[in-house]
Amino acid sequence: MAVRTVRVGPDSLLQARNGEQIAVVSRNAQIQAIADFVTVCDVCGGTFNVLFGRVPTGLPGEMATNEMMINWMDRGDAKSQYEETVHFEPQGGVVIGVDEEVETVPEPLAEDVPAAV
Repeated sequence: MAVRTVRVGPDSLLQARNGEQIAVVSRNAQIQAIADFVTVCDVCGGTFNVLFGRVPTGLPGEMATNEMMINWMDRGDAKSQYEETVHFEPQGGVVIGVDEEVETVPEPLAEDVPAAV
C-alpha cells in the first residue's frame, strides 16, 4: 500500500485591490500538477485528491489559491508508509564528471561540402 503527497506552492503574484501582492498558484501550475497525477493514475492506477489552500484577496467573498496538496493513493484504503532513502555507493574504476577539456573537430555544414559530380 502506498500514499504519496505533493505540495504545489505559489508561482505567481496577484495584486489585491488594496495594492498588496498575494503569492498564488497560477492556473497553469494547477492544471500541470493535476495532469501529472492523472498520468500517475493512468500508469499505476489508484486514486488522488486535491486540497486547495485559499486566502482572501480583499474583495468581499473572493479568495485565491495559494497552495495545493495532492494526495495519491494506490487504493482507496491505503495507509501512509515512509519512503526509504536510497544511497548510491561509489563504483570502483568509474569516473563521473571528468574536468579535462576534450578537443572536438566541428563537422562541416552541408552548404560547405563540395557537391559530388
